[in-house]
Amino acid sequence: MDWIVFGDDWGVHPSTTQHLVRHLHRDDCVLWVDSIGMRAPQFRRADVLRIAKKLRSIAAPDTVSSIDVSGRHCFARLAPKVLPWHRRRTPRRINSRLLSRDIKRKLAILGISRPPVLLSATPVVAHYLDAVPHSRLCYLRLDDYTKFTGGDPKLVRESEARMFDRCDVVFATARTLLPPGPAAAKAIYLPQGVDSEHFARVPVEPPPASRRTLGFFGLLDERVDYDLVRRVAAAAPDWQLEFVGPVRLLPKDVEAMANVAVLPPVSFDDLPRAISHWSAAWIPYTVCDVTEGVNPLKVREYLAAGLPTLSTPLPEVAALAEEVEIAITKEASDVVRWLEHTVANDSAAGRRKRRSSIEPHSWRQRAADLRRAVEELS
Repeated sequence: MDWIVFGDDWGVHPSTTQHLVRHLHRDDCVLWVDSIGMRAPQFRRADVLRIAKKLRSIAAPDTVSSIDVSGRHCFARLAPKVLPWHRRRTPRRINSRLLSRDIKRKLAILGISRPPVLLSATPVVAHYLDAVPHSRLCYLRLDDYTKFTGGDPKLVRESEARMFDRCDVVFATARTLLPPGPAAAKAIYLPQGVDSEHFARVPVEPPPASRRTLGFFGLLDERVDYDLVRRVAAAAPDWQLEFVGPVRLLPKDVEAMANVAVLPPVSFDDLPRAISHWSAAWIPYTVCDVTEGVNPLKVREYLAAGLPTLSTPLPEVAALAEEVEIAITKEASDVVRWLEHTVANDSAAGRRKRRSSIEPHSWRQRAADLRRAVEELS
């Protein structure tokens, strides 16, 4: 099966879309298109630099002939030459011509002559569907992008309306992301997966009880319940609360707490080493309309590492907790009691059991489910 996939920038971080593509059938041929953006730039330094980079890429000689095999039988990556003003007619016309030209050239290099399946994780592609050759259209809905900080809600709403109307199937990673109205009839729930083998590199023996570390990896932003973090840190002074990842929002008083450690992000390859000393892991997200559609990759990755895992009651995590071992609470006192119980009762056998429980949620299975659903459209 041949694919064109619109996702994020390949290799920057291990996204849901990248995991799925890596685990498609090895004989499938994939043309990956890096991010085309979902908001118009503002007059900030970072955005100005981004615009300059885009303009240089459009003026630069065509480089679409380079192919990154990336461990797959047939794989190519395209850095798209697009202007980030998707709501304006003239930039959209320019973008359509550039995308059509570069995608057709790349398909020719890959030897793809028939229209491939188009899988998009960005709704904005809906404005360029006539420029992209495809036989089937699949929308992978990973989040409610209208609620993203700094995003363009109007652009997202317009784009998703078009995408829902034209797509053959909508894959949603959370039940709350399943589309309403007529599109509901062509929607499929496809929850997150996990690379179990990768996280099995974490030692199965629990660390010494004298080294008590409660860990979190991922982006630190407005989704984190910092009031909960403050209360847990204060109530459990003999525990180290470790946060590994990039920082977008972090209150200074939280960072200054004696038993809170904020460490820089590590690569996906290095994550098992970085968390190997953790006693337990958690997801201290606020429960609100911003997080109701969140189905965190990390909860399955924690379990694949064998770690005792706790989360605030996010709808998707609470549903998963009905079949695997996840503690659910948003009360600091309950978190502290759970931590003490964890240290007293964790074992190598317990960690093996957690790993085994999450094996049915592999990325290989998720990719097979997605591929099967597309085949059934034919």
